[in-house]
Amino acid sequence: MAYRSVAHASTGYSPHYMQHGREMTLPGEFLIKNDLKGLPVEEHVKQLKHRLQEAFSEAFRNSSKSAERRLQTTNKDRKLRNFREGEMVYLHDPALRPGDAKKWHHPWGGPYQIKKKI
Repeated sequence: MAYRSVAHASTGYSPHYMQHGREMTLPGEFLIKNDLKGLPVEEHVKQLKHRLQEAFSEAFRNSSKSAERRLQTTNKDRKLRNFREGEMVYLHDPALRPGDAKKWHHPWGGPYQIKKKI
């Protein structure tokens, strides 16, 4: 219950809100607060749809910002390599061929010489 009621840092909303369009009512809260508005069903559905659409669009924006921050953090110490024709390089090929054991797989092949830069 605690996981579903706490807002996530990446979306800004709790999983319960994203699914139901309202915050979770915890045990005992119904004794303190009664927010039944007596709305007609059509009006309630319209408001719920509007709240969910707003929540999804804002969660998408927040999630995109969070992904951009993670990307910047991940790439901050990476260096862009510019290879020239004639240089010797290794090729990374992590795919296992049928019948090969993962234990004996060597993902780096080469050295290969760069013939042409595309």
